[in-house]
Amino acid sequence: AKLNAAGTALIYAAHLTVPGKIFVDAGGNTYFAGSTSSPDFPTTPGALQKVFAGGHPFDEDGYDSDAFVTKLNAAGTALIYSTYLGGKGDDLAWGVGLDTAGNFYVTGSTDSPDFPTTTGASQASPAGSAFLAKLDLPSAAVVPLFQPSSVVNAASFLSGPVAPGEIITVFGTGFGPGPLTTLRLTAGLVNTTLGGTRVLFDGVPAPLIYTVENQLSVVVPYAVAGKSSTQMQVEYRGSRSAAVTLQLAPVSPAIFTLDSSGRGAGAILNQDSSVNSPANPARIGSVVSIFATGEGQTSPGGVDGKPGSDPVPHPILPVSVTIGGQTVTPNYAGGAPGNVAGLMQVNVQIPSGIQTGSAVPVLLKVGNESSQAGVTIAVR
Repeated sequence: AKLNAAGTALIYAAHLTVPGKIFVDAGGNTYFAGSTSSPDFPTTPGALQKVFAGGHPFDEDGYDSDAFVTKLNAAGTALIYSTYLGGKGDDLAWGVGLDTAGNFYVTGSTDSPDFPTTTGASQASPAGSAFLAKLDLPSAAVVPLFQPSSVVNAASFLSGPVAPGEIITVFGTGFGPGPLTTLRLTAGLVNTTLGGTRVLFDGVPAPLIYTVENQLSVVVPYAVAGKSSTQMQVEYRGSRSAAVTLQLAPVSPAIFTLDSSGRGAGAILNQDSSVNSPANPARIGSVVSIFATGEGQTSPGGVDGKPGSDPVPHPILPVSVTIGGQTVTPNYAGGAPGNVAGLMQVNVQIPSGIQTGSAVPVLLKVGNESSQAGVTIAVR
């Protein structure tokens, strides 16, 4: 039975035979493992074992049972997958688990000499043994869901039009495995598949920074440059969300912050490469490095997922920084060496004559667009 969070209403109730353990995934689907002596226990097309194998359900020893594995959709209205698992003896399921790739594990005990085993099994004759089975269960019913308003700039955490090369964060459901899975490289480029998840813009897979069941971060492909909108979809293990229309802009600059809130102390390094903070302020006249995203198309043209290297990509539109009310031209504005294309580094000298303090306002401007308000730098 599934109840609402307050425990005041029954969402659904289902009846299975001698259930053992259950597991609920990020999409609300429920996995059951247990034992049954029912010859008509429900199975689905494609089941590993469609027929009860335990002999007569009520023999001279009482009864024989088969283990079973069943996956129920989140609404409790349909079986996604259901199978017997056993042989002609007594098979009992005791423990269950789900890994980051969506594979289902079940453990138990068996006295069936014909319990199914795979080639290379550590013990081919399982009678009187414990068993461990791994099943790749269908996931088509786990459909990723998100809204345009839940697509935000990864630095500012504000929604709005996105720019080519911008690092964005998306909130939703059914995005991927429970544990956090982070960026990986293949052939020198950031992977476009991570933990079974892909994100597509007009059908083009994009570099993924991280993914977890209800959140992911991805870099908008440079191919969207020049368009007014793009169709974005999230795909998990082959199941795609509905296409969501995102408005596009040439640039959408934002400064990363230390606490990832989009406000407060910026993600800024002092001249000695230490992290700028109220306890470690930058000196007037020193050069600091500000990290941001949303600078738009670059020259040379941005390459999706390519870590910054020579030739270093620079924003096409002009860049300026305002610190404590004074606007200065950066010494450098372009790709952050060694980091994914879309992460911009801006090196700028702290101007003289500004008021010092632990929270001096800082703004980044690319073309005619400015970064979010509320980001600060510590200056002494």
